Amino acid sequence: MAEALRVSVAMATYRGERFLREQLESLARQTRLPDELVVCDDRSPDGTWSVLEGFRRDAPFPVRLHRNETNLGVAGNFTRAATLCEGDAILFCDQDDVWLPQKVERLMEPLEREPAVAVSFSDLSVVDEALRPLGYTMWGARGFGAAQQEAFRAAPVAHLVHENVVTGCAMAMRASLRKETLPVPAGWIHDAWIALLAAMNHDLAPVPDVTVLYRQHAANATGANKQSSWARVRKKARDALADPTETFRRDARYWGEAARAMRRLGGRPDRLRDLARLEERVAHLEARAALPPRRLARVAAVSREWREGRYARHSGGAASAVKDLVGRRRKA
Repeated sequence: MAEALRVSVAMATYRGERFLREQLESLARQTRLPDELVVCDDRSPDGTWSVLEGFRRDAPFPVRLHRNETNLGVAGNFTRAATLCEGDAILFCDQDDVWLPQKVERLMEPLEREPAVAVSFSDLSVVDEALRPLGYTMWGARGFGAAQQEAFRAAPVAHLVHENVVTGCAMAMRASLRKETLPVPAGWIHDAWIALLAAMNHDLAPVPDVTVLYRQHAANATGANKQSSWARVRKKARDALADPTETFRRDARYWGEAARAMRRLGGRPDRLRDLARLEERVAHLEARAALPPRRLARVAAVSREWREGRYARHSGGAASAVKDLVGRRRKA
């Protein structure tokens, strides 16, 4: 039987007074209690700290509280909390959700059963402020069913580059991953960054259970709101009329930063092939961002990207090429 790992919960708080007590109580109801809770508060001006101190007095496990000297933001706050954890495995905890009783137990099973697994993650039930189900789960909304989970396990880098399905509040990671994945750079959310870098050299295990009630409310740092078909149509129409240059530049910076970090880590041969594809995507984004305002001056660059097949592999094919040739571009 595999040796039990010590479990740390890393919680980041900021202005969490309204829902925090419910979340803390759900940690105390776990079928497998964590070995410690580490909380970093990002200088909350409300009663968050009082709620935390009250819970610490009666908690069924050790609770360590830390106040940041300066505001670190979401990713920085989670990074600091994870750095301070002393366990063998770390579970990230939002301040406004509710954990179902078997969450710790279920997420720890793959880590203790399979040495190659560095990250496990589960589905979440999306609920409103009063914890009423909104009728869908995160995986259901993303079409992440059994077949997709198997495909993910076989090629996690390729999947994560296309879409991040690892939600921070529903994941567990080995503490040893910190040296490969932290700190999280500005502009990235901690779950997407950690999962992507971990996938270069390790296995990631989907756990096909709902383990979190993922509360949606006006102050969510991130959310899971379903867009209506009409909202998606309107967004596409706005995007079609907008100058895409800044979007391409932003995406190239975002993915370029990840690709460089992944290249430094190295990886398995199949993961390196997926990384090479990401690097080609970054080059394609940079080429599209660099297109000049004059339409005739764009022909050579667009033709080169078309001949190389990059529009087919990384954009919308002929439609994207035509848009790059005739669409509006502002002067730099």
